[in-house]
Amino acid sequence: MLPVFICENDPVWRKNLKRTIENFILLENLNMKVVLSTDDPLKVLEYLHKHPGQPGLYFLDIHLDHDMNGIALATEIRELDLLGHIVFVTVHIELTSTIFTLKIEALDFILKSKHFQDIKGRITSCIDTAYKRYLCSQNAENQQFQVNINGNIHIFPFHDVMFFESSPLRRHVILHLEQEQRQLYYSLRDAELYSSAFFRCHRSYVVNIQNITYLDREKLEIRMQNKEMCPASARGLKELKKILR
Repeated sequence: MLPVFICENDPVWRKNLKRTIENFILLENLNMKVVLSTDDPLKVLEYLHKHPGQPGLYFLDIHLDHDMNGIALATEIRELDLLGHIVFVTVHIELTSTIFTLKIEALDFILKSKHFQDIKGRITSCIDTAYKRYLCSQNAENQQFQVNINGNIHIFPFHDVMFFESSPLRRHVILHLEQEQRQLYYSLRDAELYSSAFFRCHRSYVVNIQNITYLDREKLEIRMQNKEMCPASARGLKELKKILR
């Protein structure tokens, strides 16, 4: 399921936005749900901390009548949800440049109209785009990594594969899975070529981009769904950010 979040200061706009989203979900029979509709940005962050690792769709007002505005909230969301889709719905068109400067990478920036009906098409278009990307990621997650271990074929779902690490043993790699590690007679080069989801982020590491939750550019590390940290080179992180974008 693709969760939808609304953080809107105006109660009338918040109600209209929620109704529009839910009606479109029902009409198109989408596997989505508005899990939170609020004017409190801290409630959004609280939810994300309790439910990590699930990309969402966020409709954010910029002026929230709170110590944290919509731009600051979006920055925090991006730290917790690297692959989430952020849509700004606001009257503050002059802040568009700030959003681009901070590299928040919004899906859309919708300027509020006096009549809500005028922007319904833009809202439903964002839902449609986010849902199509969600379906693509789900299809990718259903892929499998197959490898021969001691003469037996072992199959690992992609969602279980975190990253590959070069091993001290010649011609071996360490496969980091969600809850365990396996020593394999395999090469990083083979892992890199196995799927477009496997990316060479470092000369000694190949990461599964589907299971990334955060890129730490200061420490040159990648945080995975299982909380493990995978080292990366500065060049690798730069290229990886382009791919994820």
